[in-house]
Amino acid sequence: MVCNYFSVRGWTDPLYSLLSRLQNAALGQDDPLELTEKTISTETRTELKNLYADPDPGRWDWDPGQWDWELSLRDAQEDVDAGYVAIIPVKNGCRFKHKIEPPFSHDEWAIKFVGAGFGCPTILLKGSLQEAKRELDLLLGADTPEILY
Repeated sequence: MVCNYFSVRGWTDPLYSLLSRLQNAALGQDDPLELTEKTISTETRTELKNLYADPDPGRWDWDPGQWDWELSLRDAQEDVDAGYVAIIPVKNGCRFKHKIEPPFSHDEWAIKFVGAGFGCPTILLKGSLQEAKRELDLLLGADTPEILY
C-alpha cells in the first residue's frame, strides 16, 4: 500500500495523513456500525415476531450499492410494508465492502432492520452467513428464504 511507504515512526507529513484517510475510506473504515451483542428488549423481540418475509419478491438480494444481503419485510398484523432486513458483512466493526457477494469463508456479520418503525439495534454475529440467517429466523420466529449465491 502507498501509506506503508510513508510509515516512518514519528513522521507527521500532511501527504501521509491524506493518503491514510483516503485508504481507510476506501476500505470502509469510516463507516462504523453501532453494533450490539444481541441485547434486544423484550418489547422489540415481540415486535420482530410480527414481521415476515415479503412474498413479492420472496428472496434475498445482494445490494451492490449498500454491500449487503436484503430481504423485504411485511407486518403480519397490519399487512403493510415494514421495510427490510439486511445481513451485512462486517470486519473490525465496519462494513466489509465486497464488489460481489462475500465468500462463504467470511465469518463476521451484522443484522440490521431498516425502516421497520421501531428501534432494533444492529446485531453483531460471528459465524457463517447461514448462521446469521438462522439467528434472524429465530428473532422473527419464522423461516426466511434461503440465501442463494
